[in-house]
Amino acid sequence: MKNKLCMLSLTTLSLLVSCGEKPAVFAPSLATDTTATIKISSFMANFESLDALEEEFKVIYPNVTFAPHEKTTPTKLQTHLKGAAEKTGNDIFMFERRNIDPSNTKDYVGEYVSDLSDKKLLTSAVEDNLLQAASLNGKLVGLPCMAQTSGYVVNKTLLKSLNVKTPTNYGEFKECLATLKEKLKDRKVTVKVPKLDADGKVMKGEDGKDLYEPKEVTAAPLIGSAQTILDNYTNNKCLTTICNDKDLLTKIKAGDESVADKLVPMFDDMKFVLDNNYLNKDISSNLANDNYNEAILTFFQGNTPFYVCNVENASGMKKREEKSEEFKANKFDYEFNYIPLGEKGAYKFLSSWHSFAVNKNSTCPEISAEFIRFMSYKLDKFAEDKGMVSVTKNPKYNRLYTEIGSQKYHATYIQSNEINATFGGNWTTICKEFYNGKHATSLEAAKKFISLFKPAA
Repeated sequence: MKNKLCMLSLTTLSLLVSCGEKPAVFAPSLATDTTATIKISSFMANFESLDALEEEFKVIYPNVTFAPHEKTTPTKLQTHLKGAAEKTGNDIFMFERRNIDPSNTKDYVGEYVSDLSDKKLLTSAVEDNLLQAASLNGKLVGLPCMAQTSGYVVNKTLLKSLNVKTPTNYGEFKECLATLKEKLKDRKVTVKVPKLDADGKVMKGEDGKDLYEPKEVTAAPLIGSAQTILDNYTNNKCLTTICNDKDLLTKIKAGDESVADKLVPMFDDMKFVLDNNYLNKDISSNLANDNYNEAILTFFQGNTPFYVCNVENASGMKKREEKSEEFKANKFDYEFNYIPLGEKGAYKFLSSWHSFAVNKNSTCPEISAEFIRFMSYKLDKFAEDKGMVSVTKNPKYNRLYTEIGSQKYHATYIQSNEINATFGGNWTTICKEFYNGKHATSLEAAKKFISLFKPAA
């Protein structure tokens, strides 16, 4: 086994060196005949890229097995770990930044994390700010596995057929939206709408669930669920602007509405889209709130240029190609881009998606930490398999994201600990309200957003 592994490592090394790279090669630090069963808790019901990583690890440690993943959520993780520690046990768990934020007592699991600082993880390859997001009291307690960001997926084939170029800055983007709206006026998109009875009430099936029926509506340049589209549309610009201005960030956190004017441009961007009907509410309001399966399949009908989403949404697209009869019949090229809402280009904002920690109560802490160390050498491949963006400083992009590496940027920021889940939640809330017309002006919306941070009286 060791000879085979050595040959494999040397072959891989020679191939990469021939391409001018100097790869870091994982070498086991424990006896390869170590026997253990590792139990992992994840936020994913079906985490195929993690399954693949486990199989690769088992080539090196053939006597290690992995129990079926236990599913939980960031808001249920605290309860889950308390229960798992007493019942089935847990060795590795996925967490969000909120879970190791001491101020967030209802979701806090800091007492369960192990110090990974001396476990020789390949941290030099990871963006420093993302490592900070997985640190507690100055110690690394988790490995960020992938990055989260927002943007849109571009139907490149449709743009080409309409003789429209992919925009690179805000001026071009505005012109692009106006052109597309005119060229799409005779194209249709089919959505599911509630089936109503003669009295206008939603009809129910035998199982008590709402009934739906198909409806054709006019295509629009932008799609995304009503719950997420404006959030994902402006998220990068909002958070990059705020995090690059420490005084602005401090005043927002204090609920100081005197800085509201600095946020007005983001709401003006939303207003521009809404006022010009560059999104069709008959589509957005009839897509599931998660902006996932229904939104992707609607995009795959082929008549929508831009699907506004985050990379977690986009990661599900490849698997759904076979579920779309329209896409199978008329395949097209698509790619994720940052939305160019700046004069110089797009706003790039990266945050840690989720991280993995070793449970202090693990029955096999050394081999569990070894698996996390192994993961740190495979971050690009892990992200590629999942269909997301890597957390490494010089990432090898999944096919879906190759263009973002060459986009022009107006501003960039990589998040560490400056903002928490409450901050993002407040932005999501205000974007939903703006979509629903609850604020008469951009300034009013900006002030409302900041007011959400004021301490309770």
